[in-house]
Amino acid sequence: FDTWTLEKNVSISATFQSHNTKVLAAGRRGAIVSLQTLAGQDDINEFEVVYVNLDTRRTQVLLSGVSATNAPCLAEAPGGEFAVFINDHRAKRVLFKAMRMNTATASAQVTAENEIDSGVFGKYACAYASPDFLFIGNNGVLIRIGRDGSVKQRLAMFERSDKKSVSLQYPQLVAEDGVLLLAVTTAKKLPQAGGGSIYWSIMFLRSTDQGRTWFDHSGARRALPLPLDYDASLAITPANGGSDNNWLLGLDLVHG
Repeated sequence: FDTWTLEKNVSISATFQSHNTKVLAAGRRGAIVSLQTLAGQDDINEFEVVYVNLDTRRTQVLLSGVSATNAPCLAEAPGGEFAVFINDHRAKRVLFKAMRMNTATASAQVTAENEIDSGVFGKYACAYASPDFLFIGNNGVLIRIGRDGSVKQRLAMFERSDKKSVSLQYPQLVAEDGVLLLAVTTAKKLPQAGGGSIYWSIMFLRSTDQGRTWFDHSGARRALPLPLDYDASLAITPANGGSDNNWLLGLDLVHG
């Protein structure tokens, strides 16, 4: 389920998608869709990102033949500008492409692109926080990227565990009106998991000043990086380490 606004005062929720098709953005005249075109070995797949004109049913390929593990992420900026991120976990690099939508011709033009060392080998998330784009993956590093594709900042949000007993999964990122929301699910290795990991807790951080200061879910100001064994995180697994295996699937900012 994806809801995006590509045109002024127009927002459409698009629910059509399958295992290999994901709606990244939808508006009254068109939609941007990610298509998995090839299922490869070692979880490496090939993707296309396509703009579909809903009036003419014609398509424009924005990205093609890009190898990655997970589907692309899209972040929208004002004025019809947006950025597409797609991460190759083998090289641990993310392809960044900034584009501008021409609603008159229902087409998109590339305005900037770059390949950025991400250090990410799994799930990732992106957002727009004026005047920059943001990207974060399961390594817990928040990357601030300018509209020209330049890397402005790398900020370690979470400590990395030397013993790798705790890891980060399913990052979620929301940016709106100067407020940044960030949440990740932690996975903890436990004996009762048979050598595997159980999703253990949700780590949540919030900033109201574009990322200069951060607060946890209780409202307490937190220094970065936040320890992965932070006791005040939101537990999602029973204290006895039962078989519950849940994770955070979405994050949103609700006004009022």
